[in-house]
Amino acid sequence: MRLPLVFHPDVAAETDAGYRWYESERAGLGSEFLDELARVLGNIESNTQLYGFSENDVREGILRRFPHGVCHRVLKNRIRVLAVFRAARDQAVRLTRR
Repeated sequence: MRLPLVFHPDVAAETDAGYRWYESERAGLGSEFLDELARVLGNIESNTQLYGFSENDVREGILRRFPHGVCHRVLKNRIRVLAVFRAARDQAVRLTRR
């Protein structure tokens, strides 16, 4: 059974910031970032055990080509996406989200 993805309110802004930054670097790169993010989110949704734990019960899916990850927590009836983050971002900030 596939669990629905439920996003922390900050995820939209984090995704948009990543898109805008990559798009400013090269036209079309922002769209490639979004495509890769969609691939990782699809993997998370279809196989909750695919990505390993970063701390406690928080799993971390890593994007290819882009230094970003997706922190998420698998719950009983949903998958809570906590953050879309740049790899250099302070891990403590990512892990405080519920």
